[in-house]
Amino acid sequence: MSSPWTKPTLTAYRGSVRASARSRTFSIVTALDGSLRLDLRASSGVRLGFRVTVPSGRAVATRTVAAAHDNVVATTICGQRSYRVRVSRLRGAGAFTLSVTKP
Repeated sequence: MSSPWTKPTLTAYRGSVRASARSRTFSIVTALDGSLRLDLRASSGVRLGFRVTVPSGRAVATRTVAAAHDNVVATTICGQRSYRVRVSRLRGAGAFTLSVTKP
């Protein structure tokens, strides 16, 4: 092995929701097995729905996130090469940040 994997990578996705754009979907590619951590932060006045699925549609996690509260989903990747994350507006409008840590 000439260049082994050494540490997880962090990627931040930024987006916003409003009356005309009620949701955003992100595809997360997971080339390596290990730990996957998804951290969603909502701006003030926003309540979001947070759903993580595998390509077949099976839900890994479903959460509700209020402003000023972080919500973390952590799972073990074992052979699964992609996940879909859907962030939906439940109340209010504003920005959010989805931080993804993966091997």
